[in-house]
Amino acid sequence: MTPFPDPLILKEVDIPEAVITLRSDNIIIVRYKPNTILDVELQLRMREIYKDLTNNRKMNFIFMADDGFSLTKEARENSEVIASTSPIKAYAIIVNNLAYRIIANFYYKINKPQVPYKSFSTVKEAINWLYTLDTLDKISSPKQLTF
Repeated sequence: MTPFPDPLILKEVDIPEAVITLRSDNIIIVRYKPNTILDVELQLRMREIYKDLTNNRKMNFIFMADDGFSLTKEARENSEVIASTSPIKAYAIIVNNLAYRIIANFYYKINKPQVPYKSFSTVKEAINWLYTLDTLDKISSPKQLTF
């Protein structure tokens, strides 16, 4: 058990394609629902949700996807265009199977992110990594989280 309290959920937005959660430690977790196709239209809607949750401040994000998630070529290209105005300070990707890990590694070799990023097998690993970054606005600085 850690001496630090578990983060609270400050706000959660549930749309047909995803659940976006703002935690009290200023980490936003995005979980794409099954069979979601991330196209430019959804990308722009998500961007508005991020701006609302972050109050236009840079924050750390964790992205994960349920089975069947896909990203269109247009959204991939658009992500490079909108990166300069992104509210993302750093992000972690949760890859829970070999196929997603291969896709994530390929994507990051082709499209080098402008912010720190890393892929993980679990949310706990991702959160612990984000806590190590100087970019995190910490309420406290836990070394480990328990779930």
